[in-house]
Amino acid sequence: MIWLRITTGINYATYHHARMWRKGISWHYKTGFTSPADYRKLVNRLNRGKYHGVSQYKSLEKAFFNHFNLPTPRYLGTFHEKHGQTAAGADLCTLEEFERFLLPFAGEKLCIKKVVGYGGSGFKAYEISLEGEQVVLKKLSSEESYPAHKVYETLIEENPDGWVVEEYMTQHPIMSRLNPTSVNTIRMYVYEDKSGDIKIIGTRIRIGRAGSLVDNTEAGGFSGNINPETGVVEFLHLTTPAMTEVTHHPDSGEKILGFQIPMWQEVRELGTKSLSYMPETRFLGLDIAISDKGPTMIEMNIEPSMSGLPRCEVPFRHVFEV
Repeated sequence: MIWLRITTGINYATYHHARMWRKGISWHYKTGFTSPADYRKLVNRLNRGKYHGVSQYKSLEKAFFNHFNLPTPRYLGTFHEKHGQTAAGADLCTLEEFERFLLPFAGEKLCIKKVVGYGGSGFKAYEISLEGEQVVLKKLSSEESYPAHKVYETLIEENPDGWVVEEYMTQHPIMSRLNPTSVNTIRMYVYEDKSGDIKIIGTRIRIGRAGSLVDNTEAGGFSGNINPETGVVEFLHLTTPAMTEVTHHPDSGEKILGFQIPMWQEVRELGTKSLSYMPETRFLGLDIAISDKGPTMIEMNIEPSMSGLPRCEVPFRHVFEV
């Protein structure tokens, strides 16, 4: 590990995530990783910097998905105290406008995400109902109910930059078996080589814990590797420093090792198609869910965190041609 640190610049986390301590791992594999700073340089040579912000700003990201007919949860509007607007073009700024916007969705579920955010930070999901003439939002994570004015005040206080509102996606019943309270997503890394061929170089499953709405490891979820060709979960671990290997969900007992992701060919096709539409971009990290209607784009990342590639056992320094 010390020698790799000196010669390639990798840190302990990369050594650990790539599981280089396993017996029989080749030196070629171990030297296929870099320091975080060198990883960013690689990504910046693959992807033009002027496009990087697109994947962090949720409103632009939604517009990109919709423009190219990439399946994604339906965009309903952006809430902001000064320039909020519904998908139909009505203002969505004041409390009165917020309540009027929610009224047609009584009996339905909505998701609210920070306009700029990552890692599931600030994600909220509510079921909308009417109690007399009052609009009430029931939090799906706890089933606590709040009047619209309380949610309105919370959104403004918690993130003045604004919130994207979209429909709540009902995931495929087979994916729901992994953990029913969270939308369990696939992180897919797609790469275009110098000849123009788009390849899927790594795929991971991310699964939430019981009661959690999100599957992000930052929020306590856990993850594992999927065979990119077959869609079968081949390795699964808890998100702990020890990367403890597991075969079943620690809360429900559902077996996940060997799990076959449904509609895998369609998932692969959506991933490769997504990269083909981005100009001057040869590498993306995609978050894909599977709804009851098929694969669905949740997010794209033009500069995805480096930690996922070592976990996928992708020696990116050898893979990327720049």
